[in-house]
Amino acid sequence: MMSCLDYFSHWQKQQPTIEEVEHDLFYDLPPDTDLADKEVFAVMKVGQLVGLIDLLHDYPQEETTILGLMVFHPRVRHQGLGTFCYQQVEKRCREKGQSKLRLGVYQSNGIGQKMWQKQGFIEVSQQDSPQGRLLVMEKELL
Repeated sequence: MMSCLDYFSHWQKQQPTIEEVEHDLFYDLPPDTDLADKEVFAVMKVGQLVGLIDLLHDYPQEETTILGLMVFHPRVRHQGLGTFCYQQVEKRCREKGQSKLRLGVYQSNGIGQKMWQKQGFIEVSQQDSPQGRLLVMEKELL
């Protein structure tokens, strides 16, 4: 996470500390949710950590999973790893009985928007935040 400053720059003005990243990734949950519905996956390549994926199932409603984070080290991007991992995310969500995936991408992150549109996500709403405009996107899992 600490090597993905370009990702954080879309919504934070300064680099987070390791402690902030650990807390947010493993323990930060919306109100009225259960830690048992949260999954965090490490993406490994040749024995090295190169990515992280964060899922929260049955939120904001049953059978919907929030894809809170999918980030990769810059040196492994644009090699098909993101697409492969996203396919595994869909598979995992179906295994958990989920029918929809939801995520947010900042309007300033044009590359992210294009990537999610390519995966079949559509914009369903927008939210303003102190960090900028957040585009809420969803995909029905067939």
